[in-house]
Amino acid sequence: MARRHSDIDSQQQFELWIERLELDDPDKFLIRLRNVVDVLVQDNWWLDRDAIRAAIPLN
Repeated sequence: MARRHSDIDSQQQFELWIERLELDDPDKFLIRLRNVVDVLVQDNWWLDRDAIRAAIPLN
């Protein structure tokens, strides 16, 4: 993905790309991932995502 997204071709460039996109910060990454999944599935969930959210401990 990094190669297609930003022409990344070395480990050092990859690490900088991860930092730049804040993919190394779970609080930001997981929210972005959730948003992408929401766009992809819209209302076609196969399970009750609200029940799953309710079961996840906050901290």
